[in-house]
Amino acid sequence: MVGLTGGIGSGKSAASAWFAEQGIDIIDADVIAHETVAKGSATLQKIQKKIW
Repeated sequence: MVGLTGGIGSGKSAASAWFAEQGIDIIDADVIAHETVAKGSATLQKIQKKIW
């Protein structure tokens, strides 16, 4: 397992694309996080109930 981190414009997307081209599975935590709290999602509704 490899963790890929870096600042904006550091080449994370390019490196991730290269890994995918090699047949390596990619798990993008940013994508998962955005899906988890997407507008109308059950998780977002739970968060909003706790905050408000």
